[in-house]
Amino acid sequence: MKNNKVCIVLGNDHYNTLNVVRSLGEAKIQVLAIIISDKPTSFVLKSKYIYRGEVFTSPDVADIINKYANSEMRIPILATCDSLAAFLDQHYDTLSKHFILPSVRNTQGMLVHEMDKNIQLEHAEKAGFDIPESVAISLDNVDAMISGIIYPCIIKPEESIGGSKSDFRICENEQELVNCLKVLANHLDRVLIQQFIPNDNVILIAGVRTPSNQNFIFGEIDKYKHSAQLHNLGLSCMGVLNPVSELRDACICYVDSIDYHGCYSIEVVRITASNSALDKNFFIEINLRTDGLFYFYQKANINFPAIWVNSCYNEKVNVTPSQNKIYGMNEFMYFRHCLSAAVFTDLFKTDIFSTFSIKDIKPFIYRFLYHG
Repeated sequence: MKNNKVCIVLGNDHYNTLNVVRSLGEAKIQVLAIIISDKPTSFVLKSKYIYRGEVFTSPDVADIINKYANSEMRIPILATCDSLAAFLDQHYDTLSKHFILPSVRNTQGMLVHEMDKNIQLEHAEKAGFDIPESVAISLDNVDAMISGIIYPCIIKPEESIGGSKSDFRICENEQELVNCLKVLANHLDRVLIQQFIPNDNVILIAGVRTPSNQNFIFGEIDKYKHSAQLHNLGLSCMGVLNPVSELRDACICYVDSIDYHGCYSIEVVRITASNSALDKNFFIEINLRTDGLFYFYQKANINFPAIWVNSCYNEKVNVTPSQNKIYGMNEFMYFRHCLSAAVFTDLFKTDIFSTFSIKDIKPFIYRFLYHG
């Protein structure tokens, strides 16, 4: 590969990582992939777009510097999950001497600080989003009376890296809430309790803020085809990318206010009214990393990972997005959780898939045969 632009992709063996690899590869950027996995093999590493890749059981600062640092230039690194984004941030002072990292205020520890969901709500409200009624509590004494909770409510880990979506709970009354908190107290220190907003209309807005403070944000993805999995929270198996988002200014205001540089996605639940001016956009969370749905934007000529990398190399970024609606499918999730009589209609209208790509077929085959 003759292109001298290089990016390190640090991620787990997941379609999110694969799609960042593909996004960069399709932009002719040389990809060095570090996969963190307990398994010795990786379906992501089957991608034709990887120039060099290997599997580690855990990330190691010394290994990354010794194997990937370039004495002539700082190479950009992109993380594809919360835990690895946190790893880069926790070692920012050391790694930033050799690599260009996403960051908040170019300060070690601040990106992890901004992963706190309670802090996110404060920024979101100032940026103009609607906010569900919320309270953050310690799980030291869950028998203490909890007052002022609106039911049904939802429990979430307060920190993104301290738990997972399997820790989310929906509670209809105080007794259910106390019982769930006692279970979660076994492995979590703090949680966020929020008014539960039905998630029939989940919207994702993706963007990137470059090292030179330019904002690129295009449209929004309406996530749909939910299943009744994950404690009735549902899983989104399909999405449609609409070319315009009314939340563009609010998203830019948010990332500007925390001085974040990197790729990100913001998720909201939209409650529509008969008068669109009365619509509510309830902020759910911001992911300060690449998102699994970024690749859907590829079909609209929008390549967020490549925008970030090209900006790191001080290249001028020009983007001419498509104005058409784009339909995307997470096919493995669809066939596992959302399969219905409309399968052929869904497949026919899908423009892009999370794993299947005729241009890069090996990861799909390997995942289908060995990972499921």
